[in-house]
Amino acid sequence: LGPENKIVMITSCEENSGKTTVAANLAVIIAQEGKRVLLIDCDLRKAQLSKMFGLTTTDRGLLDFLQKDATPKIYNKALKMIDILPAGGKTEDSGTLLNSNRMKALFNSIDTAQYDLIIVDTPPVTRVVDPLVLAHSIKNAVVVVRPKYSFIETVRWGMNELRDADINVKGIVVNAAKIETSYYYRYRYGYGYGYGDDIGKSKKSKFKGQKSVKKVHS
Repeated sequence: LGPENKIVMITSCEENSGKTTVAANLAVIIAQEGKRVLLIDCDLRKAQLSKMFGLTTTDRGLLDFLQKDATPKIYNKALKMIDILPAGGKTEDSGTLLNSNRMKALFNSIDTAQYDLIIVDTPPVTRVVDPLVLAHSIKNAVVVVRPKYSFIETVRWGMNELRDADINVKGIVVNAAKIETSYYYRYRYGYGYGYGDDIGKSKKSKFKGQKSVKKVHS
């Protein structure tokens, strides 16, 4: 993400993929690099990001601004380099509110010069229209998927929905992945060395018990 792409939504294609955890951890990692981050909880149906940072649905936040014309309140609840605009409650009318002129005005009023990155947590793209309607102000997205949980058809559908809304998918985060059991890891560091041996003359037994990573040269 370049300096012209400071705002990015974190979304998924189904529930329980860990998108909110990824959003929170991404903010912390960036803050630890000495950069300033603004988190916005746009998952107005669950508000889990707000909860992670010790804020409740009674704390003034995004909904107060959208529904009551109250000035949005920014909190500093974690590292000093992280600001958060909480959900400020829960609602089933989130799609309409996020697509409102007031929501557009909020993004226009944010002083992006204060922040190195603005991270927006949204609901899953295949469950509600909320991420798609935010295309009026957010042009970049990171999609979180979870092995043995995400369906490839759902992920493809969700990414196509984002692209159709003119939202660029900047990358995919594979959450809760066991790298050491992945196909690539096993092939590259487990089976890769013997590749190309003559058929019927496998040398696997010769290297039994040795760490294959020592035999990989790149």
